[in-house]
This record gives sequence, C-alpha cells and structure tokens, in this order.
Amino acid sequence: MKTHLSKKLLERLFVAASIRRWNDKATPLEFVELDKQAHKIILAFIFAKYEDEKIEREYAKNHNNLKEKLGNIESNREFCKQDSKADSKADSKETKDSKNHNISAKKLGHKHTKDSNKNAKKLGNIESNLDSNIDSKNQTPDSIYKNKPRKINYILLIEQFLYEFFERVVLTDIKPPVFHKLKATHGAELSEFVESTLKNELENYTFFKNMREYLANKNSHIQSSKNHNLDSKNTTTFNHKNSKNNSSNSNLDSKNPNFKEQNIESKILSAAHFYASKWEFDIIYHFNPKLYDMENIKRIIDAQNESFYDLEGMKNAILYSDLREVLGMFAELRFQKRWSQTPRIPQTSVLGHMLIVAISAFLLSCDLNVCEQMRLNHFFGGLFHDLPEVLTRDIISPIKRSVKGLDGIIKGIEKEEMESKILSRLPEFIARDIRFWSENEFANRVILGDCVRCDIESSEIFSRYNENEYRPVCGELLKFCDKLSAFLEARISIAHGLSSPDLLSGSLEIYEQLKDKKINGMDVGFLLKEFM
Repeated sequence: MKTHLSKKLLERLFVAASIRRWNDKATPLEFVELDKQAHKIILAFIFAKYEDEKIEREYAKNHNNLKEKLGNIESNREFCKQDSKADSKADSKETKDSKNHNISAKKLGHKHTKDSNKNAKKLGNIESNLDSNIDSKNQTPDSIYKNKPRKINYILLIEQFLYEFFERVVLTDIKPPVFHKLKATHGAELSEFVESTLKNELENYTFFKNMREYLANKNSHIQSSKNHNLDSKNTTTFNHKNSKNNSSNSNLDSKNPNFKEQNIESKILSAAHFYASKWEFDIIYHFNPKLYDMENIKRIIDAQNESFYDLEGMKNAILYSDLREVLGMFAELRFQKRWSQTPRIPQTSVLGHMLIVAISAFLLSCDLNVCEQMRLNHFFGGLFHDLPEVLTRDIISPIKRSVKGLDGIIKGIEKEEMESKILSRLPEFIARDIRFWSENEFANRVILGDCVRCDIESSEIFSRYNENEYRPVCGELLKFCDKLSAFLEARISIAHGLSSPDLLSGSLEIYEQLKDKKINGMDVGFLLKEFM
C-alpha cells in the first residue's frame, strides 16, 4: 500500500515558502505565504476553541432556563389537575346533599358544567403553553435537553483551510485588492482553474471533491460584499439554530442550506486570515507609515475589525493583552530560520516547518483511513510540535545527541517555560490541548480514562486504539513527517542549485534512515527516493 502523497504535491507545499507577501512595500524582513498560513490556522484553532466554549456556556444557560420554565409549567399543570379533582369531589358532595334538601338538579347541573369548563380551559392553557415551549412534534422535555447546537467541526475547519491554502498557492502573489476583485467577478472560473491545476495531486483524497464548490461559494460572498477589504474574506452571519451536527461526515453538503451561506468554520478562517494579515501590517506600518497607500490600508483594516466582533476569540484578542501577546508569540516563530547556519532556497522558518509537518501528517492519516480524532491529533500535533522553540530557539539534533542526558534536560526546560510563559496565559480549555500535542510530541500515546499512556506500540495504535474515545496519536508518523520536512528543506535547496556539505550530509543521513519506512503497512519511504 502506498500513500497518495506525491513528490509534486510536496513541492507545491514548499512553493508557499517562496511567495513573498507585501512585496510592493518596504519591509524589515521577508514575509512569506507559508508562514502567514501557519499563523492563520493556529489562530483559527484558538478562535474555534473560544466558539466551542461559548456554545457550551450558552447551551448550559438556556438548558437551565428551559428546565426551570418547563418545571414551572409542569407544576401548574399538576396544580390544575388537583384543583379539578377537588372541584369534582365538591360537586359530587353537593349533588348528594341536594337530594336531601330537594335542591333543583337542573340548577346544580348548570353550575357543575360551568365549573368543569372553567377548569378544562385552565388546564388546556397550561398544556398549550407547554407545547409552545417544547415547539416540536413528538418531543418531550427530556428529549429537548439533548438537542445541543452544533459545535465546531475541526475536520471541516482543516479541510476548508486546505482549500484556501492551495488556492493561494496556485494563484500566487496577486496583490490582495486585485485578487479579491478578480474573485468577485470571475470567482467560479478561478475556482475551476484551481481545481483543475490540483486535480492530479489531490483527486484521491475524499475532501478534494468539495474544493471547487467551497471556493466558488466563498467567492460569491466577496461579490455580494460592498467592502473590498485588504486581505480578508467577506463574512456572513452564521445561524446556529439551523445548523446540523454530523461529526462522522466532515464533507460539505451542497443540499444543506447553511452551505449556501458561510458556515462558522469558514467565518473563523476569515477572522484568522484577517488577524494574521493585520499582525504583519502593524509591523510594516511602523516601519514606513509615509509610503503610498499606507494610511488607506490602515483605515480598511481598522474598519474590518468590526466584522468579527461576534466571534468570542476575536473579542478576547482585542480586549485582553495576555491573549494578544501569546498570539503574537506564535507568529514570531517565523523569525527563527531552519538550518540557521546553512544558506538555503527557500529559507523556511520554524513556523512554516510546523505547517508542512501538519499537512503531511493529515494527508498520510487520510491515506491510512484512521479515525477522525487521530487525524485531528496528527494535524494539530504537527502544527504545535515545535512550539516550545519560541522560547528556547531551534536547538539542532546533533547538539542534543552530543551530551548524554542533554535532550532530557532541554525537554524539562521547554516544559517549564511553556507552562509559565504561554499555557498559564491561555484558558485551560485551550492549554490542555496544546499541552497534549507539544509534550512528548513524538511518542505514541492514547488517553485511557484520565491518564495519558505513552508506552503504546504503533501497531496497537492502529489495531486496538483507532477510536475517537482514545484520542490516539501515532508519534512515529509525526516523527516521520518531521524528518521528511527536514529532508525536503535540504533536497529542494540542492535542486535549486544552492548546496552545501551540511545539506548533502544531512539529507543523506535522513534518507538512509527512512528510505524503506513503512507505517502500518503503508510505504512512505518511497517519497524520499523520488527526491534523490
């Protein structure tokens, strides 16, 4: 069995490292598309977690309010029933007494009917009130508690991110205002072109079939928007009530009415796209505020902020400096270059490297047909695996191996720094996931109960623990993708004509380690052979 990941697709990923952003402005450093896209999906994850937490919080609040309301209605209904029974007993007694006192039966019957109608009407109002609060056929108060609103579909978030990433790579570095005008007027044609360009590389992945429809739908929102913003996508309001959750099917459904509007995952990506662009522009603006069009760009960006105020994550990023600084620290990984003592083309950063590992791991996971949670863990595990380097910098493997026990000491320092400077400044519902992905990043692991087990063989990961409930991670696969990325960084530079003894020896060492590599029976070593 072979992966559908190919040499051509891997090379396309690295094209993003050569696409310069803001190339018509004076910049203090080179901003490249690969780094921006990596920052974007990290932001999207953070924003998505905030939305999930908000949905959970609002559901709990509404659930308690509804429970209390239904409880009151049930109490009133029971009271009316008891009241009706009491009236019936009283009427029965009064009828008996009337015979003894020769009271007119006709008169008493009239009174009994009147009181019964009154109670029936009162009880009917209670029943009607209860039905209107349940507001659904054949639904009981118990069943309505179970109908939670749709939470974020993280597989869908990743797939839509990939659509937008590959679109940007294919259409290269068109200036954003021109890019968005072209998409507004010729969105369908551009989407078709992107799909046809990528078909040979991606057609064997099931998510590819929805790429053109998603991009065309996204472009239609740009066409209908009056705001042609700097470097962001137009957004529309998402309606949680009309959304349906289907965690087992991450594909877009063109028959779903929400597909015709912009779903919450797409809006989160738009917000992340905007925030990452704004982060870059803030650096550029202070470097040359007097250049042409800078003030106009600033006005557009400042106005665009308001489009995302309804997202909890964006709101928190604007209000709280701790979160803002942490989001900025993630972006700063672009300043750290890989192979820092060796010139290369293109010069990839730690941030860009993390995205290459994440995408490679996700695509390999699709080929292995693993459970949804393992695919998520492999993508985000790849995306966050080098996060501690924002605090310790990139300590190369030869140094770690040169002194016995040094690697363990470095791991301890990384863990301590991560906790004190990053994780402690994030909400626990975000910190616990990042902790899981960044600690023991290349260990095979599962969650059993409340414990993380890291002594699992990779064969067991696929045969015994390939279920969402275990949150499985094949660290062996992530390690392969990490080394594959380092290998490609060297070989692609050599292919561009920029070589060195370090690049040659480093790539040859990795090649010898991985050329015959198989993961769960799938041949992945052939990928390296294609570059030799």
